[in-house]
Amino acid sequence: MSIMPEGGWVDSPKQDTKQKPGGVTSPKPAYTPRSSYLTCKVCERGELLRKKVFRMSGPVVAIGFILLVPSFLGMLLSAWVFVRGAAYQNDSAVNRSYYVADQKIRKSCVEGFGRIRSSLPAKTTVPEFCECVLNSYSIFISGASTRTITEPMKTATQDCSEAAWKGELDPVNPDLMASYSKEELETNGQTTEPVLTSTVAIIIGVVFFVSGLLGWLLVMRKRVLQCNVCGAVVNAS
Repeated sequence: MSIMPEGGWVDSPKQDTKQKPGGVTSPKPAYTPRSSYLTCKVCERGELLRKKVFRMSGPVVAIGFILLVPSFLGMLLSAWVFVRGAAYQNDSAVNRSYYVADQKIRKSCVEGFGRIRSSLPAKTTVPEFCECVLNSYSIFISGASTRTITEPMKTATQDCSEAAWKGELDPVNPDLMASYSKEELETNGQTTEPVLTSTVAIIIGVVFFVSGLLGWLLVMRKRVLQCNVCGAVVNAS
């Protein structure tokens, strides 16, 4: 009697190696395998994490911030002074040119006053006489800037001499008395104050820039790998 079943012998179905008995598939692990982390070689337990730290020590970083903050404010102040100096120079260029021209007339009058002093009343002062000459000269050359200074100056001197004898010289404004100082007459009223201010502002700005650059170098950071267990640090590069 044969024990072979009807239809012959049939191979049993193959079981999927990834499938547990009962037809349940094992879930994938929700964590990243340990092999994907950089393990600390110091403690052999921690993980190396990317961080940014200061390149220098704490006291050096503090010095860097002390240099950086005042340097930034100093550069702003220098820029402000430079802009104000340039604006002042542009705004006063026209007025300054007129003042310089007037100072040349005053200087010429003061130098020639000694030669005609004996022909004038004793109470005549240099500022009163020269201001009269300046006003008369300005009237003569108005609209005729190409004329020479000789004849208008001579005519103005004669007119003011007559006015001095008649007592018609006007008193001088106290603000104009400074125009007859030795320094103003020697420089003809020309000044280098705006140029000097701008130059000083540029020099100070450069000094503050160098100081700020040094402070920036002291507070720079770098990328490192740091262990989350023992705190060991390794350069990221």
